[in-house]
Amino acid sequence: MIVVRIVQLLFLLLVIFLVCNSVVGEKEGPFWFALTVLVMGGLFMARKIAQGRR
Repeated sequence: MIVVRIVQLLFLLLVIFLVCNSVVGEKEGPFWFALTVLVMGGLFMARKIAQGRR
């Protein structure tokens, strides 16, 4: 089951990277990809912390 989750995560990251590259171009794409992934990761961690406190 963990392998499936890892493959899903990698596919999601690939899709996000391709969308960032197509929207802002190849030069600025990696920056926006990193920013997007950091924001999504922060929101995910905040959700996990909030669920743990309940």
